[in-house]
Amino acid sequence: MALPGSGPGPKRGAMGRDWEKGSDGPTSEECVGRYFSTKFSKWRGKYRRVFCVTRNGNLVTVDTTDLKVTNCWRFYGKNADVSGITISGDKSEQDILVLSVSKDAKSNKPKSIKFSCSPR
Repeated sequence: MALPGSGPGPKRGAMGRDWEKGSDGPTSEECVGRYFSTKFSKWRGKYRRVFCVTRNGNLVTVDTTDLKVTNCWRFYGKNADVSGITISGDKSEQDILVLSVSKDAKSNKPKSIKFSCSPR
């Protein structure tokens, strides 16, 4: 999948993240993989995102309409935001990727975020 990336590169944000909300999404050179996905939200429902795995250890979601970063989580290292990644085995939620992440900078309580992707 080829998505245009016009950003100057990674930016340092809160909690040592490399991508700030609202900044340009990662370019193809900065990603190990990018996937069209559906994000599930209890209050917002289902909506499309590009799910990016970056070379510098981040999981980044990008809005499909404007290619701007909506969320970023570090998945390895001392200050990792992601504490676990699972695939749902529930029949009603087959092929659902579940990220367990820190809720915010002030809380260590995990938050589950759900995505689905078409098989490639």
